[in-house]
Amino acid sequence: LRETRDFEIGDSPRSVSRTQLIKHDREIVVEKDQDRSAVILFLIDVSASEHLGSSATKYERILDVLQGMAQACFAKGHRVIVCAFTTCVVYESGLISGRNRWEAVRDELTHSMFERKQTDPHEALERACWFALRPSCPADLVCIVSDFLFPNPCVRELEALHDATDVVALVMRDRIETSMPRVTGGYLVRDAETGEMCYTTSVSSFEPTRHLQSLGIDICLLDAQGLRFADWRGAEQ
Repeated sequence: LRETRDFEIGDSPRSVSRTQLIKHDREIVVEKDQDRSAVILFLIDVSASEHLGSSATKYERILDVLQGMAQACFAKGHRVIVCAFTTCVVYESGLISGRNRWEAVRDELTHSMFERKQTDPHEALERACWFALRPSCPADLVCIVSDFLFPNPCVRELEALHDATDVVALVMRDRIETSMPRVTGGYLVRDAETGEMCYTTSVSSFEPTRHLQSLGIDICLLDAQGLRFADWRGAEQ
C-alpha cells in the first residue's frame, strides 16, 4: 500500500516524488508499506542490437549486471520479476525470491533464441504498468535495461509508467557505438535489427536517452567492456 503526503522537515530528499516535483512543482513524499519486501521488475531488451559488442556482447554484460543486482535484492529479502522484450514481450518469469530460481531464469535467458530481432517497447512498457498497478505484489521499482536505440522513444508510455512506480534506466553502451572517429562525411552501415543499409555520421549530437531526464527518470550508463558507471553524456564518474 502507498500513501502520499507533503514533504516535512526530517524527511530524506530522496523520498520526494520526482514526478510530482517536475509536473506540479510540489514536494510530495510517497510512503510505501514497510511490512512487505519490495518487488523489482527487470525489463530487458533482447533485440538484435544487444547482441553486438567489440569483445563481449552488450547482452552478455546485461546478464552479468542483472546477476549482481538480483543477488543484492535477495540478500535484502526483495523479490524480482524478469520480462524480456523485442517488438513484444518474449519472456516473462514468475515472482523470483531466491538464487536457485534466479539461476534457472538466467540459464533460460542465456540460451534462448528469440525470433524477433527488431525493437518496439510499447507492449513491454504497458506490461510493466500492469505490474506496477496490480493490487497484489505490485512492482515497486522497474529497471529498464537496454541501449534505448528505439525507433520511437515511447515518451507517453514511459511517462505513464513513471507515474505508476519508480523507474530506473540502465543504458548499456559498447565502444563500437561511442568511439567512432570524428571525421566529416558519412559512413555506410548496416542496421543490426532490420538489415537495411544506410549512411550515418559520427558528428551527430543525437542522444537517444535525453528524453528520459525530462521525465525525471534516473539514468545510469554502463560500458559493456569495462562496466564503468558514467553520466548520461558518457563521461566517466
